[in-house]
Amino acid sequence: MRAFVLVVACADAFSYTHHFEALPAPRGEPTTDERCMTVCYTDDARRVNRWLRDNAAGAAALGFDTETACAFPGRKPPAPGPHVLQLAAGDACLVAHLISGDVCASGALADVLSDPSVVKVGVGLDDDAVELYNIDSRMKLSGRLDIGGPRKGRRIALREVAYRAIGGPIAPKAKKIACSNWAMRRLQTTQLAYAARDAWLGAAVYGALAADPSFVDAAAAQIHGEMNIAELSAVAADRRVIKRKLKALDEDAEDYDARAREIRRELKKFPRPDPRLELDLAAFVDEQPNVKT
Repeated sequence: MRAFVLVVACADAFSYTHHFEALPAPRGEPTTDERCMTVCYTDDARRVNRWLRDNAAGAAALGFDTETACAFPGRKPPAPGPHVLQLAAGDACLVAHLISGDVCASGALADVLSDPSVVKVGVGLDDDAVELYNIDSRMKLSGRLDIGGPRKGRRIALREVAYRAIGGPIAPKAKKIACSNWAMRRLQTTQLAYAARDAWLGAAVYGALAADPSFVDAAAAQIHGEMNIAELSAVAADRRVIKRKLKALDEDAEDYDARAREIRRELKKFPRPDPRLELDLAAFVDEQPNVKT
């Protein structure tokens, strides 16, 4: 179930509206949820501003995700990502194309992303936040609610989180789409549905659990303890430098073990954010059978 309407924003920008099934069932199983996403796909800052005005004004939470093109051996590496940014408010989704256009010039987008009172819900948000900040320092993602669970121990994929919180089987992600070229000039409809769905799921999970005061309190505690984006980016940069040192070591050298231990001790001086601040969503949802991701 998909359709699109072309909306001409200006000569050098584009904006489309698509409709996709929000929760497709696995192959061979009946659909358990009839909700439909309305997806705005654009690279135009003015269209982003309009979407935020119409859908995000007064929102307590937004689903959030980004997509970055993979670098493959033997191919020209893409420009630094992320290449796509996704937001969701209810069944309305924004897929903003960053590889072209002027999306990052949207003051409304910068304001919403940096507002900690508007919760941004997703998985692996610290990494997304650093990548986004590195391509444009105006994009400071605050109010990050990572619903993937603690780093130590088994993290939960967003699909499993949604399965537990919303109920009903959800079709597995296509790895081929996940590893597709997100830096192309125009995304394909399969990519749009994939990108929008993760942001939609983040918003849907929050909506399903927001009536639970203990969930709201735990979410607020995680956000209150988040590292600001400039510090988070600096820590990530330091960790990358140290990891490159470790990777450059000669594993056949006699002093490899000693030098590797020294570098790992250095790495511990730049810890990632406290994993205790990451929400263990399993504490707030009914246990369901594991789903393949």
